[in-house]
Amino acid sequence: MSESRCRPGVRRNDQQADVVRQMADLYLRGKGLQAICDWLRSQGIPTPRVARVWHPAVVQRILRNPLHAGLIEHEGEHIRGAHYSQRVYDEDVFHQIMEQMKRRSRVPRRTLFCSRAPLASLARCDECGSRMHVVPISDRYRAYRCDGPRIWGTDCSSRPYVRGDFLEPRIAQEIEKVATDSQVLALAEREAKQLLSRESAGRGDEVKRLLAERAQVERRWVELGEAFGDGSVSKDMLRACDQELGMTCSPKPVPPGV
Repeated sequence: MSESRCRPGVRRNDQQADVVRQMADLYLRGKGLQAICDWLRSQGIPTPRVARVWHPAVVQRILRNPLHAGLIEHEGEHIRGAHYSQRVYDEDVFHQIMEQMKRRSRVPRRTLFCSRAPLASLARCDECGSRMHVVPISDRYRAYRCDGPRIWGTDCSSRPYVRGDFLEPRIAQEIEKVATDSQVLALAEREAKQLLSRESAGRGDEVKRLLAERAQVERRWVELGEAFGDGSVSKDMLRACDQELGMTCSPKPVPPGV
């Protein structure tokens, strides 16, 4: 292969690197994706070539890019690449960002409660990976359209939209196949039994501990009752012990002789 056809590799742009570093810092300090978009627009920072405007999805894709930490994705793991010495920030920062995204991730409320479009914000384009947006074509049926061209400005060559009455039944069929698979059912049953066993064991230990504490308190009350009966414990001492034991066990038995 001639040298002119070799891949150029990753080259660091110091101006862009400073912006990416500030974006990561804002995100780890608790700023949301939309707040970072507002900051970028207020600073007049131009968008990447693949995007027309600053959008939360654009910011998220930049933050999720392992190249900024000198990493590349290989077989599902992030390893150091040849450009590691040109990283924008350390790999620990990247892992912190990914952990923050896991904590903050949530399914949009309209997806949880939308019975008319069960795949809203869940279906993705198989070409560019962007979310499929629900489009109400008419009152009779709806469709799902790729959001890539609108958000990223990409030239996605997928069909303009996919009708919901075509896509949704096929997704349901695939889910049904997985749900009724014998191996999946066996695995789910085994995990359910393990979970119930752990919970039962934990509850059993807790019950034993509470019964032991109750028996100990009852023994102390009997001893106090006997001591009060033979005159070795005064009423003031009994009241003090009564208050102490009352905080430990309630309701409490009444000592004999009081």
